[in-house]
Amino acid sequence: MNKKKKIIFFELNEVPLRIFEDSFNYLNYKTKKQDYEFIPTFSHDECHLSPWTTWATVHRGVTYEKHKIGDLGQNCKDIDKQYPPIWSLLLNQGLRVGVFGSLHSSQTPVETYKKYSFYIPDVFSAHPQCNPKRYLGVQSLNLFLSRRSARIVESRFFPPIKRLFGAMYSYTISSFSISTVYRIFYQLVNEKLYPWKNIRRRIIQSDILFDGFFTLLKKTKPDFCTFFTNHVASSMHRFWEATYPEDYKTIIHDQIWIDRYKKEIPKAMESTCNYINKLTDFVNKNPEYELWILSSMGQEASGKYKPQKQFWLITNLKKFLQNIVGEEIFIKDAPSMIPLYSVQTDEETVKKIEKSFSQISSNANLKLRTKTKDTLSFYFYSNETNIFIKKGEEFKNLDGLSLKQIDENTSSSAYHVPEGTFFRYGKNLSKINKKYFFNGFLPTDRIKNIIIKNFK
Repeated sequence: MNKKKKIIFFELNEVPLRIFEDSFNYLNYKTKKQDYEFIPTFSHDECHLSPWTTWATVHRGVTYEKHKIGDLGQNCKDIDKQYPPIWSLLLNQGLRVGVFGSLHSSQTPVETYKKYSFYIPDVFSAHPQCNPKRYLGVQSLNLFLSRRSARIVESRFFPPIKRLFGAMYSYTISSFSISTVYRIFYQLVNEKLYPWKNIRRRIIQSDILFDGFFTLLKKTKPDFCTFFTNHVASSMHRFWEATYPEDYKTIIHDQIWIDRYKKEIPKAMESTCNYINKLTDFVNKNPEYELWILSSMGQEASGKYKPQKQFWLITNLKKFLQNIVGEEIFIKDAPSMIPLYSVQTDEETVKKIEKSFSQISSNANLKLRTKTKDTLSFYFYSNETNIFIKKGEEFKNLDGLSLKQIDENTSSSAYHVPEGTFFRYGKNLSKINKKYFFNGFLPTDRIKNIIIKNFK
């Protein structure tokens, strides 16, 4: 790569090349062969693969072995100093940078948001603050809805009126799109006729967010900007069997279930391809830009797939942990993604919780994940009828829980694999130097250096 190009960094979480190839009919760009390329990537993170780890590897240019970011809600201040994310590094080099939803971007201090062309933190942010301020209403509703629909979409749930109208006003003045408003009303009507289609609200939520990103991109035209979306990954986890039943030695669901949900991944990709079409059109009109789409890793059919009809959700994290510790503690809920939970507290309480976890057994899948001096994350998941823990000889039921029904009867029919996708589009693309490749794959921890070299 020998000529500096502005980069639109589209973080399309976990989408493998196979899904791209099956969605080509939705893409309308017309190019010469040299105007785009697909590059296979590989995550060399030697740990349990999860997006909060693999994206940290992409952004920081080192694998988990060095950055040690294993969970959402983890304090990254010291890590950011040692291995700064690409957006802060480029900003400090004097470039104009925009960030929209990249994982762990909420760790950046709020007072620095104004230095960016735009800054919309990730959906796990503990606050709705963002740049520009007029987008705060949309961001506030986005955070609220994401907390409510972490595992299921509740059909009868309606956001608080004040928050909803605040978001509507914010969306109208910041990124209004007639086509998206039409899709919102179409979705609501469709749910009345077919209630099971409420699962497509995640796609609509992503459509609204893309409107915000695309508006800010066109208005500010930064040198480098990011946009993260998880809606396709969510559909792949739940409905891979419906779309690709041939991937399973034994079909788990019946044909009625497969026929109902077989279009969910294509629907999510149809919306994604609409984003790509807009971005490639933008690049065609602004040839100083390149579009880079990265997945950080991929997914494929899971051999351990067991559908589930219910699960236990922790609705009161303080009460739940006090049951385990056996005394009153003071904690603050930290944003995370079910079945992971995170808390912020003091160093002494972290030690108490860690010690209590080592002393109990449970009929639920409950285990400590990561900790720092003032944060702690753990895994909790169960579809048992009753939940209890055993501490010594004493059995105790756990409080702070709510049993939730999974209407679509799913779990992870597909799961993470290290192989991912990197798609590049732009005028007169220059090839990435072969020195960055390893065994035919581009390691994801080397992408940061490729970006830096581009801007040098």
